[in-house]
Amino acid sequence: MLNEIRLGIINFLNIDIINNNLVFLNFWHLVHFCSGLIIMWIIFDKFKKAREKLSVLLVSLILWEIFEWAVIMSGSLLFKVETGLDILFDLIAGFLGGIIIYHYKTKNNKN
Repeated sequence: MLNEIRLGIINFLNIDIINNNLVFLNFWHLVHFCSGLIIMWIIFDKFKKAREKLSVLLVSLILWEIFEWAVIMSGSLLFKVETGLDILFDLIAGFLGGIIIYHYKTKNNKN
């Protein structure tokens, strides 16, 4: 039963929303967006400069993509094989999530 639920969630996340030569979006991108939100929330107060915060966010997102690739190469069915466009949009989604938290916290820290 638990395995069926897990597979159902994975199959749902793998549903393509947009898939063409320029844009690739599926529900995993919402997960990446939320990851960017969480990562920036965690690192925001630990670094002073915007460049440091954004660099740590980007490196964290890239490391996650490397982890995903390693899991895929291990034969796990948790993630499907990704194209370069999918990986690019994973990074964009995560970075957008981080940017939103960055602007939110920057605005609220000035008040």
